[in-house]
Amino acid sequence: DAFLPVEHMEPRTEAATAAVRDAMKEAAPYGRLPVREIGDGLVSMLSEKVAAARSQEIDARRVKMEEGIAVLRDTYDSKKWLSGQVSAVQNNGVYVSVVEGKDAFVPLSEIPEAQVAEAKSASGEADAEGPRPTHKPGQPVRFRIVRHSWQTDSFVASLLSYDESVARSRAVRGFMRAGPLSA
Repeated sequence: DAFLPVEHMEPRTEAATAAVRDAMKEAAPYGRLPVREIGDGLVSMLSEKVAAARSQEIDARRVKMEEGIAVLRDTYDSKKWLSGQVSAVQNNGVYVSVVEGKDAFVPLSEIPEAQVAEAKSASGEADAEGPRPTHKPGQPVRFRIVRHSWQTDSFVASLLSYDESVARSRAVRGFMRAGPLSA
């Protein structure tokens, strides 16, 4: 197994999960992607000559992505709405594109009930796996970044208003009253 950095993809691909997935389907329709090893578990679709010619561009793109992620990490506001696209859908939530090179996870508990449905089996009965998001990759969404984990350098987001998100969280923990909580 190896990692293919987006800046080493050919043709140039947006650093968003949906764009990378689409580029990989097109570049390797039968599951085999021609790459070369570049060290430290990394591979490149670029020839050595092309990579050398584009080295400044590749480095600048990587630095720009890292800087964008650092700014988000240091300045996100849990009450501020952002716009983006759904980049991936899972049974337990969705991923949304936040900045180039970084997605945020939106768990089911942070998705409005109107955007969650019971999965149905082929026979039409409720699936044992429970509710799932109704979103599709590429779908535009508005969200808020609510948390950042320094250990995993990952973000958690919400599609709920700040007040609704806090109310749901308090209800799950058994705090039904509104207002500030004290120890």
